[in-house]
Amino acid sequence: MIEVMVNGNESRKYAGKVKLEEIVGDLYPEGKVLESVTINGREIPLSDLSNVFVEDGENVNIKFISLNEGITNIAKSALEFIEWLESQEMDDEHIFKDLSKISSGFEIMENAIFSIQSTGRKIESEEDSKNRDKIFEEINSFTALENKEKVREKIKEAAEVYKKIFSRILEGGSANG
Repeated sequence: MIEVMVNGNESRKYAGKVKLEEIVGDLYPEGKVLESVTINGREIPLSDLSNVFVEDGENVNIKFISLNEGITNIAKSALEFIEWLESQEMDDEHIFKDLSKISSGFEIMENAIFSIQSTGRKIESEEDSKNRDKIFEEINSFTALENKEKVREKIKEAAEVYKKIFSRILEGGSANG
């Protein structure tokens, strides 16, 4: 049997070989978000749920949290990334070494903002949104090797806008106050 625990409580048992995605789907509570899944104590990336099968003898632990907890976790992760970004060397020798990581981080934060706002929560002002759009348009228009100073400046500006948005979330506010 496959033993499944949800938020620390025994939930259900399955037999045979079952797709992990089906188990999670069966047990998904309304109004919650999936935080983590482990099989026999090993964390499974949430992006892999559809590719993983569970078999007899394995133990699955699933953790669901409230939407607000999920949003708070996203905001904390975003601010940790910004903290990392602010600690990086931004001189000519180092700026482009981490540029793909910085771009990926910004993309993840953009997706997070979109996802959070799709829940009906307004987390950024129209001004923040316009500032972000303008900054990224400017970054994309630079010839990186010729405009390193401008790229550094715009990365710092983008980090400040994100810091403002995600700090506001942790403070429990909305874009209106």
